[in-house]
Parts: sequence; structure tokens; C-alpha cells
Amino acid sequence: MAPPQRGEVGGQGGQDPPAGVSVRVLLFAGARELAGTAEGVLTGLPADTDEAALLQRVTEAFSLHAMAGTFILALNQDFVAAGDALRLRDGDEVAVIPPLSGG
Repeated sequence: MAPPQRGEVGGQGGQDPPAGVSVRVLLFAGARELAGTAEGVLTGLPADTDEAALLQRVTEAFSLHAMAGTFILALNQDFVAAGDALRLRDGDEVAVIPPLSGG
């Protein structure tokens, strides 16, 4: 198994960094497999956003369209509920949590 890779998504190579917030994104299980990486950085996010907008940005940035609607997000280890208003800060951690199963 290859070691986790890091990626930066949303930057504009060779130019000044985009305005907005940068967050660390952790991907688990099927999300990690689809994205081809265990973590990355998402840049240029608005500080004031909501669950739907963040979910869309993460889905697009990490090519998670095949899992769209099946995973949830956690922000700094707290689950994000549908419709939640969010305040992002540089360095926040966003985790992509794929469907859970159990018995």
C-alpha cells in the first residue's frame, strides 16, 4: 500500500494565493480510494459558508462525484449536519466520512 499523499486543490500555480480560508481535508475508506489521496488542502474557501457549499467544493475538488450524497463531513472532529451554517478558519480540519455499516 502506498503512503498517504498530500495535494493542494484550489490554488493558482505561481500566482499569489487566493483570498479566503485554507482547510486540511482528510479522506477515509472509499473517499480516499476515489480521490487517490488520504489528505489534501482546499484553498480559497469563504470563511462563512454552509454544509451544502462545503460539501460541493469537497466533492468537486477531490473527484468524489461517484459518492455524492453518500458521505458526510466533520469539521474539527464534529459532525456537520445538513443545512448547518459554518465558520471556517485557516487550518481547520475537514474529514470526509463515507457510509458506515455495522451490525
